[in-house]
Amino acid sequence: MLLYAFMYRKEEIISSLLGEIIFLHVGQCGNQLGHEFWSVAIKEQLNKKLNDKKECLNKNIFLNDSMSSFFFEELKENNNCSKKENLKARAILIDTETGVANEIMKSTISPYIDENNIFTQQSGAGNNWSQGYMYYGKMYENIIDNIIRRNVEKCDSLQSFYITSSLGGGTGSGLGSYILEMLSDTFREIKFSHRLSLQYVMM
Repeated sequence: MLLYAFMYRKEEIISSLLGEIIFLHVGQCGNQLGHEFWSVAIKEQLNKKLNDKKECLNKNIFLNDSMSSFFFEELKENNNCSKKENLKARAILIDTETGVANEIMKSTISPYIDENNIFTQQSGAGNNWSQGYMYYGKMYENIIDNIIRRNVEKCDSLQSFYITSSLGGGTGSGLGSYILEMLSDTFREIKFSHRLSLQYVMM
């Protein structure tokens, strides 16, 4: 039986709500964790606000300060309240395969995922750390860097990066390590939180 132990503390995210958080979900496991996280976040933080029509009409805007840590709003001409479809999660999906990302974009959270924040390839990393780090890291560094910078530009006061990935495999561990080094070199004053999934087999 394959088990996943996800080291995650909700209070760490809540305590960081002084500014925006950009989430990077790397590899199959990292994106699966991201899918679960955003499903909960959208349900708890988003849907309950959609029912509060009075607050929306008073502010004439849907996105409040608390939600802006997790979401950004695509500005569209609208004299009424902003629609939920205008909201996008501050999430970047990165994988060397397309399977999980395709599943996410067919799920109920797909309206809140910016398609421009999805980077996938076809071949996979073959459960090889060096393949993910040395090969894919160097090959796609500029593309991934541009995606990250584009998301940073949408922030007023970037608080932190939150990364989910696996210690096993090749993409989450290898490419994830490369991305973490990229962020550390480029955004030295920004906090990082890297949550890892531990994979093991029970005989």
